[in-house]
Amino acid sequence: MRTEKMRVDALFVAIPALLFTFCALFVVLIGQQVYENIVARNEENYAGATALAYVTNKLRQNDIEGSVELRPFGDGEALVMRETVGDSVYETYIYCLDGSICELYCESGSGLTPEDGERVLKGEIAFKRLSDTLLGIRTDGGSTAVMLKSGGLTDDE
Repeated sequence: MRTEKMRVDALFVAIPALLFTFCALFVVLIGQQVYENIVARNEENYAGATALAYVTNKLRQNDIEGSVELRPFGDGEALVMRETVGDSVYETYIYCLDGSICELYCESGSGLTPEDGERVLKGEIAFKRLSDTLLGIRTDGGSTAVMLKSGGLTDDE
């Protein structure tokens, strides 16, 4: 009789302990999935916001009259910013290639191709001329419009 009572007492202790263990494991597994989703979403937002900030700052640095244009480059379109250093003219190309935002800095007329550029960030980017002084920029993380104070975009060459 005493051993039977001990078995029943043990069950009353073991069943809640096992139930607690399973519930704790379940909460940990759900928490892990939620954490992974949050991290993935934050990485996407970071890449998109960083791309917008990167291009916006590049435009503001090169906002000189007649120095900014959209130009066909490879299979797509690139934002091209020209600057004169000494007697030479250099161009910075910002464009999308194989799911990456790339930058190429070279002397004007160098003949370099999109594959020669540096991959800056993962993601897609697209540019749209909204007016002579307004450039639309769209990335995976959002979009913005930048007003060029220098007089705007030049016509394609």
